[in-house]
Amino acid sequence: MKIDYDIVRRYISDKTGSVGDEYMQDVQRELEEISAVQKRSWIFECEKGDFYRIKDLGLTIESRDVNDLFDECEKIAIFVVTLGVQVDKKIAYYGAADVLRSVVLDSMASVMAESVLDELQSQVDETIGLNPTMRYSPGYGDLALSFQRELLTALGCGKSMGVMLNSSDIMIPQKSITAIVGYSKKKQAYASVCLKCPNKGKCIVKCSKAQ
Repeated sequence: MKIDYDIVRRYISDKTGSVGDEYMQDVQRELEEISAVQKRSWIFECEKGDFYRIKDLGLTIESRDVNDLFDECEKIAIFVVTLGVQVDKKIAYYGAADVLRSVVLDSMASVMAESVLDELQSQVDETIGLNPTMRYSPGYGDLALSFQRELLTALGCGKSMGVMLNSSDIMIPQKSITAIVGYSKKKQAYASVCLKCPNKGKCIVKCSKAQ
């Protein structure tokens, strides 16, 4: 998998590029060896009352922010991605043995999980053939982190993927992502900055603020 090392450097605040590509490549080789990538997506019809509802799961997305983001959406895709528990263990091991490697591995694993999710969403976008919103996850804005438990339970991710939550609703393995995306015939917001933009739904190209 291609990993953008410049993004990893931003994560670790390496503004001077002191962590070279050779070191990054070594960490990436180890990350790919210990990762047990799993990825799943589900597509549901949705309906809107006071909030958007996924009727097939019996779930209501109680979030005004999601209401604003999902502009007349008729489908919702749910994504779950994980790199597996061995990545968490190796990050913790290096935390005591090699702090720099722990930090780089941690950051690179986050970038890798997002890259896996990007690829998965691209496939789903093509399958659905409607305009997608930006991704939104439990814990963003006013969407409660506890909604993550409702999602994972309804989808059976503990059994099928080994993705669970601790008592604080943090995912285990930690290098896991849940996200929802709305799909509509109308052009959707590219990013959170778009929600306040007077051109929302009318822009032709993605502006620099939405990158």
